[in-house]
Amino acid sequence: MTKDRLRKALDLLDVNQSQLGRAFSVPDRQVRRWIAGDRDVPDNIAVHLEIMTGEKTLDQYFAEIKARHKALVARLDAERAPAAA
Repeated sequence: MTKDRLRKALDLLDVNQSQLGRAFSVPDRQVRRWIAGDRDVPDNIAVHLEIMTGEKTLDQYFAEIKARHKALVARLDAERAPAAA
C-alpha cells in the first residue's frame, strides 16, 4: 500500500493517524513512517484497510493468493525438474 493510498484510506474511514495506530496496536511513530513513505504498511494492515474501504474484496484477495500459489508451485517444480541432457 502506497502512502497516497494510506492517506486516502484514512480519509475514507474518517480516522486520524493516532486512531489508526490504536486500532492496530501500532505506535504513532510507526504510522507516521507509513504516511511519510519511510516504511511499508504491513500486508495484514493494508489488507484490512483495503477491505474496510471497499477497495478490494475478500474474493479478490483469495484469487490473488491462489494465483501466487500456482506461480510458486510452478517455479518450484521447474527448479526440481532434472536438467535437460
